[in-house]
Amino acid sequence: MPVSSRAAAALLALWCTSAPAQTFPPPAERSRLTVPRADAAVVVDGQLDEPLWTSAAVLGAFTQVEPEQLKPAVLATRVRVIATTEGLAVGARCDDDAGPRGIQQTDLRRDFSLSRGFDWFGVVLDPLGDARNAFGFFVTPWGSQHDVQVIDDEISETQWDTVWRSAVTRDERGFTVELLIPWKSLRTEPDRLVWGFNAMRATRRTMERSAWSPFPRNFSPFRMPYAGQLAFTEPPTSRAGLNLQLRPYGIVRLDRVGDGAIGVRPNAGGDVSWAPTENAIIDVTGNTDFAETDVDRRVVNLSRFSVLFPERRQFFLENAGLFTMTSGLVQPFFSRAIGLSNGQPQPLSAGGRFVYRSAERSMGAMVVHALPTDRQQSSLFGVARYSHHLLGESRAGGMLVARHDFDGTSAGATNVVPVIDALVRKGPVSLNAMVTGSVDQRHDGTPATTGIAGSVSASLQGTWGRLGVVGSGLSPGYRSRSGFVSREEALYLAGSWYLDWRPAWLPKWVRTIQQFLDTSAVWSARDGRFQEANVYLEALWVTLEGGDRGWVYGQRTWQVLDAPFAPVPGVSFPAGSTTYDRIGVAAYSEHSRLFSAGGNVGVGRYFLADFVRAQGQVGFSPLPHIGLFLNYEFNRFDGAGVRPGGVSTHLLQLEGRLALTPRLQLIGSYQRDTAGNVGLTNARLAWEFLPLSFLYVVFTDTRTAFQVPGAPPSEQRLVVKATWTFRP
Repeated sequence: MPVSSRAAAALLALWCTSAPAQTFPPPAERSRLTVPRADAAVVVDGQLDEPLWTSAAVLGAFTQVEPEQLKPAVLATRVRVIATTEGLAVGARCDDDAGPRGIQQTDLRRDFSLSRGFDWFGVVLDPLGDARNAFGFFVTPWGSQHDVQVIDDEISETQWDTVWRSAVTRDERGFTVELLIPWKSLRTEPDRLVWGFNAMRATRRTMERSAWSPFPRNFSPFRMPYAGQLAFTEPPTSRAGLNLQLRPYGIVRLDRVGDGAIGVRPNAGGDVSWAPTENAIIDVTGNTDFAETDVDRRVVNLSRFSVLFPERRQFFLENAGLFTMTSGLVQPFFSRAIGLSNGQPQPLSAGGRFVYRSAERSMGAMVVHALPTDRQQSSLFGVARYSHHLLGESRAGGMLVARHDFDGTSAGATNVVPVIDALVRKGPVSLNAMVTGSVDQRHDGTPATTGIAGSVSASLQGTWGRLGVVGSGLSPGYRSRSGFVSREEALYLAGSWYLDWRPAWLPKWVRTIQQFLDTSAVWSARDGRFQEANVYLEALWVTLEGGDRGWVYGQRTWQVLDAPFAPVPGVSFPAGSTTYDRIGVAAYSEHSRLFSAGGNVGVGRYFLADFVRAQGQVGFSPLPHIGLFLNYEFNRFDGAGVRPGGVSTHLLQLEGRLALTPRLQLIGSYQRDTAGNVGLTNARLAWEFLPLSFLYVVFTDTRTAFQVPGAPPSEQRLVVKATWTFRP
C-alpha cells in the first residue's frame, strides 16, 4: 500500500475510533403525551399562572442534541401542553442561572435565524401525522417570533407567516414562554387524534441545543420521524363557523422619476382564504400588491451562472413548498417569474390556489393573471401538483406548469412544462430524481421548440458529516418560462463532502474540526464540449466552544469561453481556455454577541487577471432593540483583460434596526454597488397592531452610484399600506 493510502486509512481509523456519537435511527416506539382538553380561554401573557395550566400534560426532561448528543440537557426546560377551544397552548419554563445577562439576541426581527445569533424555545407540529409535513413555531426570550413550514426536512418556507400568539417574561433565573397556536392556522385531517410533536431549546451562550424527543445533531428539528406524539382525547379542531380569513389592504403610493412631478396612486385589494375541510384550503387574491416586501440584497456575480433571489411575497409563500422542485440547474416552477418582468414589477389582477394535504398524498393547483405594463404584455400562469407518499419517508409525484403570454395583436406564446419527480429516503440515505420536458410555442406560424431536462442527486448523512452528488442536464430547446434555469444547454455534475470531526483529544475550547469540499463540472449539451470545472476546498475549519470560527480555503477553476465574457464594467476576457487558482483565509466571531466581526480575504487569479477579493462584516447590538450591521465586499482586477490602471468594485451594505417591540420596528438600509452603478436607500416602518395585521410606511430611493452618460434617472417612492387580517 502506498504511503499516502496508509496515512489516509490511519486517519480514517483514528476518526472512527474517536467519534463521540453516531447517527441513530428513529425510535421504534415514539414518546407519546396525552393532551387534555380545556374549555377555558388562555390569556397569553407569559405567566402560566392560570388554573388550566395545572391540568396540562407535562413533558419529560430534555436531552442534548448539541454538544453532547443524547446526554441530559444541562439547562432545565419544563413544558406543559393543553388543547383549548381556540388552539394548542404550550407553556415552557426555561431555567438559566445567568438570567437576563445570559440571553443572547442581536435584534427583534421576525423569522430570526434558528442557527445563529439567538436564544429560542420552540415547538414543531406534524398535524397530519405523516412524519413529513411540519409546522414550526419559535420564540426568543425577548418575544420575537419565527414560524415556518417544512416538507420532508428539505423544503423550508421560512418567510411563511400565520396567525399565532406568544408572550415571554424574563427574570433572574431564566424566562417563561407561552404560545397559543390556533387550530385555524394548521392543516390536519378530520378526526385525527395523534399528531407528531417536538419541543426544543437553543442557548447560544453555552451553544447547547436540546429537545424533548432527541434527534441526531446532523439532522434538523424538522426530521419528524424522530419527533414524539401528542394524543388528544377528542378531535382538537373545531368546525364551527366558515373557517374563513379575510386580508384586505389599502395603499397610497407616491412616485417621482428624476425631476418630474410626484404621482399619487391610491389602490386597494386583498386576499381571501377558506378552509372547506381541516386539510384543504382555497386562497383567492385580487389586485395583489407587494409594496411592503423587503428589497433584494445586491450581489456582485462573478460566476457565469444566474443568481437565484428568494421569493419574499407572502401570497406565494403560502404552501410554496408543495410546488417547489429544485435539483441541479433547473427549477421548473419558480413563483418570482410571476409578477416580475426583467426585474421590474408587473401588477397582478387576480389569482387563486387550492391545496389539499393528507397522510397519503398532497395536491394543489394555482392560477395567476399578470397585467400588462409598458415593457410586458399580460400573462396567465398555471401550475398543478400531485405527490403521493410512499413507504417511510419516500414520495413520488408530478407537476404541470403552463404560461401563456398575450401580445395584443396575435395569440401570443405558450410554454408548457410537465415534470415527474421522486424522493427515496431510508435513514441517512436520500435519493432525488426529476425528469421534465418543455414545449414552447409562439403562435405566429413558427414551429414549436421542445426540450428535456433532468437531474438525479444522492446524499449520505451522519454525525461525521455529509456526502453528496448531483447530476443534471438540459437539452437544447428546453425552456421553463415559469421557472428558473441557472444555465441553458448544459450537462452538470457536482459532488461534495462535509466532515465534522470531534475526537476526544480536542481541547475543551474547540467544539469541532471540519472540512468542506465542493466540486463541479459543466459540459455543453449541444456538442459535449467541456465548458467549466471548479474545485473548492475548505481544508481546515475550526469552530470554538463559544461559536467563533475560522478556516483556510483554496480554489482551482478551469474555464473555456466560447465568446468574450465581461463580468463587470472594465473587465473583459476573450474566448479561449484558462486555468486559475485562489487561496484565502476567513474568521468570524459569534454573531450573537454585543459586538461581532469577521471577514475573509482571497488572492490569486481570475481568468487572465490578478485578483483580490475581500469581504468583511461588523455588527453592533448593545440591546436587542438597537442594531447596526455593516457588510462590505471589495474586488480588484489587474492585468490582461482589464482596462489600464485596474478595476475595483465596491459593494457596501449598511443596515440599522430600531425596535420598540417585536411588533413595532424601523429598519433602514443603504446599498452602494459600483459594479451595477446603483445606490439604493430603503427605510421601512412596520407596525403589527394585531396578529398579521400591519401598517407599513416604506421609502425607497434608487439612483446611480456615480454619474455616467446615459445613466437612468433617480427614482423615489413612498408607500403607506395597511393590511388587516380578520377571521370571522
